[in-house]
Amino acid sequence: MPKPRTRRFAIAAVVVATLIAGSAPALASSKGPSPVSLGTPVDLTWNGTPFTITVESVVNHVQETFSPGAGLRDVGVKIKVVDTGKGVIKFDLDNLVAVLDNQGAEYEPDFSILNNCPGFYGGSLVNIGPGAYVSGCISVGIPIHSYVVKVIILGSNSILAEWTVLAPKASVPAPADRTPAAISALASAESDVVSLLHAYAATPAWKARFKEALATQSAALARVQAVEGS
Repeated sequence: MPKPRTRRFAIAAVVVATLIAGSAPALASSKGPSPVSLGTPVDLTWNGTPFTITVESVVNHVQETFSPGAGLRDVGVKIKVVDTGKGVIKFDLDNLVAVLDNQGAEYEPDFSILNNCPGFYGGSLVNIGPGAYVSGCISVGIPIHSYVVKVIILGSNSILAEWTVLAPKASVPAPADRTPAAISALASAESDVVSLLHAYAATPAWKARFKEALATQSAALARVQAVEGS
């Protein structure tokens, strides 16, 4: 299970230092990081060029291409960046974004691909000019039964922006089960349905068996299939 990142600020400092020349931080805020609600843009600067960044939503029900690991599930953090200045802004959000869960632990992006929450071009890279914008999802792996309460943007040694996330209205589901046993159970259930269709008989017994087979197939499908939504 992921652990809170105690060296996050140091990591961000190294990233920033490699992207710019001189001692001034590339990413900066003109104000303190007062928490805001989802959908609220925050003004920041990159090498003096102003831009806004907005965490639009946190998607709890995602379709990940790869499992984040035992005991974990992916969430998608949907972000929009708008260049409001006259220069080019270029940075990697995976190096700057973090989330806090309801247990108080901090987690970083895990680079997963989310089918129902597309990422940025090149994964998480922002590279836009004046007046342009880009939006996409950053994938973060968190414990199965946790949920995100804050999304933060980190500078070289401080928090630059912070969004508060309300608790999910519905319970957080367990992730899709793609183990061989679950897939085999689905295949068996589908085979039973097909076999019954081939042996169709307009009798109460057949109808009862077919209804039971459909229910089994539906349960097996729900077990292996990711659920869309937020």
